[in-house]
Amino acid sequence: MNNELTLWDQPPAPAQTAFNWDETFAETKKLVEEDAELTATIDDAMVKRFHGRVKIGFNLMALQKEHSKNRYGNFTTQVLPELGIDPRFSQRCISVARLYQNSIATHGSRLDLFDLPLSIRTWETLASHSGQTVVKQLESGEIKPTQEDIKKALEEERAKAAAEKQRAEQLKQELEAKEREHSLFKEDAEYREQTAKQMYTVQVQALKQRVTELENKPVPQPEKVTVYEDTPETKAKLSSLKAENVSLEEQIERMQGRLVDTAREAEKYERMFQQTREANSKYAEENKRLSEEAKRRFIESQIELDQLRVRQEWRKIVEKFLEDIAGFMAKVPTLIDREAFESDDWSRYDQCVHVAEQALNLLKSIRTAQSSHFIDATPMVTVPAVFVEG
Repeated sequence: MNNELTLWDQPPAPAQTAFNWDETFAETKKLVEEDAELTATIDDAMVKRFHGRVKIGFNLMALQKEHSKNRYGNFTTQVLPELGIDPRFSQRCISVARLYQNSIATHGSRLDLFDLPLSIRTWETLASHSGQTVVKQLESGEIKPTQEDIKKALEEERAKAAAEKQRAEQLKQELEAKEREHSLFKEDAEYREQTAKQMYTVQVQALKQRVTELENKPVPQPEKVTVYEDTPETKAKLSSLKAENVSLEEQIERMQGRLVDTAREAEKYERMFQQTREANSKYAEENKRLSEEAKRRFIESQIELDQLRVRQEWRKIVEKFLEDIAGFMAKVPTLIDREAFESDDWSRYDQCVHVAEQALNLLKSIRTAQSSHFIDATPMVTVPAVFVEG
């Protein structure tokens, strides 16, 4: 390893010239004016790109409608490749076009909202289901049409969606508990109903058997007596027959009373069973609705989380890249320091230029190849400029 100090390790040389206030002030003012012009150009491009996406969306909807009438085949797999776009880009254009169309249909005219320099991703979020509330707030003037307020409102809507999802999950758990409770109640009602039916059947069979026995029982033949014959034996037998007859009538009345009570109880259990069945049907419909709603919100939240993850990773990469570039530019040798360069030092300079050109071409190719990317309105990291003379 070479332990000799290079020009990079040497302390900076003292300034050779005095500070010129007028030149520095004029140069700074020029750069500020150029930055303002670039910002205005970017804002105009963002507005123009949004209206272009809206027009593409309207054209795609018209082409798809005409294709479904006059042609056969799949519009997504046949027509979109010929246009040079993918289904995801097509869906994004259609979504912003519908947002534009719905707003005009509601207010009867074009809103100034659509002339704001917002990013395409922001418009796509506003066109989604979760962004409808924010659109209404913008249209009513409840929130200001600025990037910060729109971003804050969208974050609040995401928080509300997460809370609703949590509430839906809680309702689902409560519904499952209610279903278990009603299942136990239904089983108990069915058991009671079955027991009542069995008791009713047994009592009816016993009553029928008793009636049959009474009907088949031979009637005792009266003994022939004379009118004037009134012996103690005859009186005792007559009293016994009357008592037996009264006892049989009382038993029949008691059995009839039990039969009526059993019928009433069976009717009561039948009403309870009907009410339980209606309640189960109601809870089943509510469970189905909540399940579909939870599934839809889960899919939307997953899509938003994936998009947020991609943006966060890209920001980390860009911040690291800009930080390294800033450190490199801060240590570039001055003109006086470069007078000591040798051939191998200039070879390293050529390598740096070559790598920088490759990186710039790569970044340009990304913007050219991915037409669905957009200019985000997030604050840009400023790289300190190093002005190299010569």
